[in-house]
Amino acid sequence: MTAHGSLPCRVKFNCTSPSVKHDCDSYVGQSGASMYDKSYYVRAVHILGVLFGVSDLNEGVTMTQFMVDQVARWAGLLKQ
Repeated sequence: MTAHGSLPCRVKFNCTSPSVKHDCDSYVGQSGASMYDKSYYVRAVHILGVLFGVSDLNEGVTMTQFMVDQVARWAGLLKQ
């Protein structure tokens, strides 16, 4: 992702906040895409792009332990 189509995108992740807003470029259909930090750890999931007249920033939902555990259960890595 890039910010405004040119520079590498930077997102300030905050694990105590339920969501993260950012100005990285995104496109239709990218909801559900992982948002990872510089160490390639997934920190959020993209959920909302810019909506003209409604929002001027994109948004992601912060990953929680519950979400990680749920994905692991679906993958068969944790018992139900």
